[in-house]
Amino acid sequence: MPMTDEEEENQKKFLGVSKNNRFEESITSRIKIAQRLQKPKLLSDMSSFKAANHGAVFEDFVRWYGNPENPLNEEFNGETARRAIEYRSKLPPDEAKTLALEEASEAIAILMSLRAFWEDTWEEAEPLPAFDQEPLFNPYSTVEMVLHSFETIHPALLVNQVMAVKLTNAKFVLESAATPARKIHSVAQSLVKLKTSIDGALEMLTSDASSAFLQLGPKMPTDDSGPLAFVSTSTVMKCEGVCDAIGELELLLSRALPLLQMLPGEFGLVDTLLQCEEERYHILTHPSERSAFLRAIKRNQTNSSEPPSEAIPAMREYVLRNLDQSNPCQLSARLVPSFDEDQSTSLLMAFTKSSRS
Repeated sequence: MPMTDEEEENQKKFLGVSKNNRFEESITSRIKIAQRLQKPKLLSDMSSFKAANHGAVFEDFVRWYGNPENPLNEEFNGETARRAIEYRSKLPPDEAKTLALEEASEAIAILMSLRAFWEDTWEEAEPLPAFDQEPLFNPYSTVEMVLHSFETIHPALLVNQVMAVKLTNAKFVLESAATPARKIHSVAQSLVKLKTSIDGALEMLTSDASSAFLQLGPKMPTDDSGPLAFVSTSTVMKCEGVCDAIGELELLLSRALPLLQMLPGEFGLVDTLLQCEEERYHILTHPSERSAFLRAIKRNQTNSSEPPSEAIPAMREYVLRNLDQSNPCQLSARLVPSFDEDQSTSLLMAFTKSSRS
């Protein structure tokens, strides 16, 4: 069933899985705890199956539900397996062979114990549809656990979780805002970069939180010798990188969305204009790009004849520059709009031609 990081760490603690545990620990008590954790859901599923399939036997349920599996297998990660292999490699061949046989016998014993546990639960289950059963989720006890967690959580872990929520929310907001501009290549690349950065930061934040839960005393292993106890330096740097990616995408969207509004459907042209750096020029060589740009200017001029809803500017200035480096010059025109309600003309204040070095 779905579990939070804290619940997962608590379950691992109950099952005796931690970095300080030896691989040769006794499994008897752990398997009993695992069965106790599994029984409510298993009993509910068996009762529902009996209610839906009258006269069904245990083998029918197993064929539908699946064979019982060792619940401790998922708790043995790659690090545990590596330590077990290293431990066996240091033993003499005869002892290593004996240990391997013991582990195989132990695995068989666990599966037999699980089989017996399932059969006993099957006998205990009464036919009862799921909608008539008591819910497995208890909201009152869960709320009490949440309140207790807030009362006892370390501030560093709380900030860790708040940061994870904020980053997830930022990704959702920016992806929603960028929906009209997703076909622009540079915006799509920035979205992928943002998603990758946030997913990596969330994974590192989760790792730090999992390592710090129930281990508030000792310091976490970090990449440097700094005083960070509950977060690694690499996680802080990763989060800073995410903030940079968020700023880059916000700036890109602030430019792309207005351009796309003036040039609807011209995703290639908008992407080309976004690539223009400051004090740089880009020549529109393709006829379709030039036509789209001129249509946008014409559309803007047509709309400008309508009564403006905003304040009228005191002056408009236009500068046309010659790109021919052998004959540098520029043409400047300054226009002051007429404030006469019956006229929409402008007064030409200056019309100059000057060389530009």
